[in-house]
Amino acid sequence: MRQEVRRGSDRRSPSARGIPFWMSGAAAAVLILGVLVALVSLHAWSVQRQLASQSVNSLRLIVAVEQESVLDSARNTASLQAEANAALLLVQTTGKSTATLPVIMRMTHAYETAVSTEIHALLFGDAQNASNINIALGDPAFTALDSELATVGTAEASNAANGVTAAFVASIGLVSGSGVLILIFAIYARRRRHTIAIVGVGGTGSYILDQVAKTWVDRIVLIDGDEFENHNAYRAPGAAAHGVLAAKRNKAEYFAEEYSRMHTGITAHAVALTADNLHLLEGATFAFLAAADAQSRPKVMRWLRERGVPFIDVGMSFRQGEGGLTGMAKVTAYLPGQNVTLPTKAAVEPDEDDYSSNIQVAELNALNAVLAVIR
Repeated sequence: MRQEVRRGSDRRSPSARGIPFWMSGAAAAVLILGVLVALVSLHAWSVQRQLASQSVNSLRLIVAVEQESVLDSARNTASLQAEANAALLLVQTTGKSTATLPVIMRMTHAYETAVSTEIHALLFGDAQNASNINIALGDPAFTALDSELATVGTAEASNAANGVTAAFVASIGLVSGSGVLILIFAIYARRRRHTIAIVGVGGTGSYILDQVAKTWVDRIVLIDGDEFENHNAYRAPGAAAHGVLAAKRNKAEYFAEEYSRMHTGITAHAVALTADNLHLLEGATFAFLAAADAQSRPKVMRWLRERGVPFIDVGMSFRQGEGGLTGMAKVTAYLPGQNVTLPTKAAVEPDEDDYSSNIQVAELNALNAVLAVIR
């Protein structure tokens, strides 16, 4: 048995490539943009936590200096109090997301109120009263505030460090994940947005359908005007029920119903493809020509080539002689951009051909179909 394959360049038209390249590129750009936005957000969050830690520590240091010199002089204490208020304002600005910010503000105000009372006593020259106020109010307020600031400062520093680590880990994960998603999308997109037309679902055509129905193509269009008869059952995949044979259903409609159980988007046209109804091939991105009637093939082929639709022409011819079974399984691929000459007239059937009389050739039909699908 001889396989006939015509090769040429594999330049495909835009309609044959499925999803356009710009759509894949746009999807990749969106994923990359999402990665960048996530990384920038993580970085900004980490910086914010670091600034919050620094401002809290700064406030703690100024308050400690203020408490240490609170009884030295009213002017010096007032100056330190102003610095403490400025540091508190910075904490409010950088620590907006800090859960304990209201507590810090309340405790700081309580401490600064005690300090203001001490300054008032110093201004009136009552150092002893100022000392008593410091012992009764200032020291307890300072101790509580210092403890709170130490806890919050440590927590914010830890958050900043964790943010850096999280940004690094997330960047690796997001970049890896986006790469996987882009790869999945590319594989998926390569198989989607395809409409496969199968012209003729007899012996070879039905096996082509059996293979194509197990792929991710969007739509499958079946075109055949013949009835599903006994000899078709012996040349097709599956086991047709007696009732189906007795009903003499159209082949395209029968196979569309059978394979719709495992693949959506299968359409049947119960007519023979001729020069008058080539519009049935509209939207096809690939076609298999497996019809036994060769009269319309030249016009069908020319129609497909003019529209840049790649197609494969299949067929079988064999005879049985003294030396056994001899013949040919034809698989001819016509791809856009090839210089392969199309037939100008219908092929002439061989004078002696046992294909139409010997019904038990399912394995040859399957071989012819598999060669076509692989091609």
